[in-house]
Amino acid sequence: MNINFQESVNLGMQLRVNRVRKGYTVKELSQKSGVSTSAINYWETGKGTDMRLDVIIRLAEALNISLEELIVERRILV
Repeated sequence: MNINFQESVNLGMQLRVNRVRKGYTVKELSQKSGVSTSAINYWETGKGTDMRLDVIIRLAEALNISLEELIVERRILV
């Protein structure tokens, strides 16, 4: 799965939003997913653009959310 830079930044933001919503620290998500803390930090800060689909799936499973919930940016209209 190849994603462009903007998609990667959005995915990183969604990762952080969902992690915080679940009340997990980066370390806890790392332990639950088997993904390193440095990789999670790298993506959440928008520096990483090399996310593999299998890793994205593991993160979604660790967060107990669907893949769609992780990759689709939700905009809340007020």
